[in-house]
Amino acid sequence: MAIEPWAGVLAAYLDIDVMAYIDEIRKPSQAEAAFDWIGIQKVTSVHRAYLHHDLQEGEDLTSYFNRERIPTKRFDIEAACTANGYKKGRYRALQYQRRHSYH
Repeated sequence: MAIEPWAGVLAAYLDIDVMAYIDEIRKPSQAEAAFDWIGIQKVTSVHRAYLHHDLQEGEDLTSYFNRERIPTKRFDIEAACTANGYKKGRYRALQYQRRHSYH
């Protein structure tokens, strides 16, 4: 499937310049293609923010994190983009990774 028709949508969704990447990988650089295929993924997760009481003297971390938490009105949103190159079914190189956290 040709990716060019989807470049605008992918660029908006992934927040990267997909056409610039396509143009770059199409430049002749060697007799054999660097990658058989490229995978692009974006993952967004939303987590409720909680308030933890202060760590009590002598308390271990397991007890601290197992104590009751107080939900806040905030949510933490994390988005991560990755692009991976594959050659002959094997992972070759991480080409791009971008992570954002919003509070």
